[in-house]
Amino acid sequence: MLRHLTGAYALAVLLVAAAGCSEQEPDGSAKTGPPETVTILGATSDHKKYMQRHFDQWAKTSGIHVTYVTSSDFENEAPERLRSADPPDLLLLPQPALLSQFAEKGDVKDLEKMGLFDRDELGRRMRPGLIDNGVVGGTLAGVPLSLNLKGLVWYPPQAFRKAAYQAPATWEQMLALTARIREEQKAAPWCIGIADGGATGWMTTDWIEDLVLRTAGPEVYDRWVAGELPFTAPEIKRAFTMFEQVALADGNALGGRGHIVSTTFPEALKPMFQSPPGCWLNKQSSFIVGSFPEGTKAGSDYDVFPFPAPAGSDAADGSRAVIGGDILALVQDRPAVRETARLMTTADWFRQSRAHEGGTLSAFTDVSPGDYAHPVDATHAQILNRVRTFRFDGSDSMPPAVGAGSFWRETTAWIAGRQDLDTTLRAIDASWPR
Repeated sequence: MLRHLTGAYALAVLLVAAAGCSEQEPDGSAKTGPPETVTILGATSDHKKYMQRHFDQWAKTSGIHVTYVTSSDFENEAPERLRSADPPDLLLLPQPALLSQFAEKGDVKDLEKMGLFDRDELGRRMRPGLIDNGVVGGTLAGVPLSLNLKGLVWYPPQAFRKAAYQAPATWEQMLALTARIREEQKAAPWCIGIADGGATGWMTTDWIEDLVLRTAGPEVYDRWVAGELPFTAPEIKRAFTMFEQVALADGNALGGRGHIVSTTFPEALKPMFQSPPGCWLNKQSSFIVGSFPEGTKAGSDYDVFPFPAPAGSDAADGSRAVIGGDILALVQDRPAVRETARLMTTADWFRQSRAHEGGTLSAFTDVSPGDYAHPVDATHAQILNRVRTFRFDGSDSMPPAVGAGSFWRETTAWIAGRQDLDTTLRAIDASWPR
């Protein structure tokens, strides 16, 4: 899960329109009249620089000027923009639940019905099952474009080598490593922070989702995300108690409970880069490399291992993974919007605009590991290649009142010590829309 714009949105659109000036015809003469403009509203700005640069290059040959605008409060901002007099042309959604909400209201287009994309053709280019995250009620409402891999643990490899530590392969080995670091280093093993303004708590949901998928399996995960299995169910409560075992036990997380709820996830990991490390392990998605200190290098300053499953479980071989990412949806139907959507589903667009970031992976298999500029992405690709069962971020797939509401809010209250676990789980269940 990832995280205003008001007048800034309208200003950006005006600036793009004003920037059109003139384009050239094939004979070199200047085009006359206003240029085509397309606006995209997305949730995060992490990839804005590279995307906008590529769109600006494309404008020179296509005559289509694209601007990508971001919102730090996308869950609330996007519905408002869709109801406004100047809705965006395209959406990059981080949440399948929001896509479903917009599709059911008719706010986004049926991409197959309009003849823009073929679901089966797109599905053949993607990792198994990913296209389903764009399907609502049997219709293709969106196209998954990018992925971030959720189940990763980051660590300082040089300090590990000096202490003779090894990356754990099972949950039990990770617990043993946690205890060993705490006792031998006299330092907190884990760097954890869940503060993120109005979205505080989403980092906790990533832990729970990974644990549910790894311990209870995809069928239970799907029933839970769909609201058919309550948070109070034993399979789900087990994931919370496993998180508690690692993150909330005395001495395991730097600063304890208060520090966890008051510290942002980028700030939380900084002590890992100290010498000696102030904390040693940080669970976070692949995109976190963008928050690492400038100049740090993969393999020497940081490395990563897959979040492990219990020994002997069906997921112990690393074949299950929770992912997040962006889903492209059309709000307006104009030729320039269609052309922009086609561009964004090509492998070349991803190579030019997204593969430079580090931590962002393509949903399409025709983007190869060698296409990524950041060395850590090769490791991510290797982890992905072992995955046979993908599930999209559960909180992003739940109704927003739960996934972007009570799940964040109630788990934060629990971690802060304001309520016990049973009260937390019951409160989330009670918030589910009926």
